[in-house]
Amino acid sequence: EASTQIDRYLRMKVKKHEGLTTLMIDLEGTLDRFNVQEVKKRIVQAAQKARMDIVVNFEHLKHATPAALQALVDKDLLHKISPYARLRYLNLKQAFQEAVGNLSLAGFELQGVERIG
Repeated sequence: EASTQIDRYLRMKVKKHEGLTTLMIDLEGTLDRFNVQEVKKRIVQAAQKARMDIVVNFEHLKHATPAALQALVDKDLLHKISPYARLRYLNLKQAFQEAVGNLSLAGFELQGVERIG
């Protein structure tokens, strides 16, 4: 298990889920346009190294700007990790119903909410 504090507002906990052979990334705190770039970079690095699916859990995120959420559903991110892993989001819509309403989620999979493909 590894955890990182990207800046004073966002904490990222990463652990391998043995039963599902996935990497679970729990985000806690605030996601903004500054720290989302670091999150994206680490998702790509994790996919390339671990070569397993990645699940990003938004359950404990307290706030996210619409720009940060849109950056996480950028097709460029999906393209960068697609040779190595699939990316799934957990609890995104429940945590940020209002902000998510305006996102384009084509090509992304939201666990526990709906599947978009």
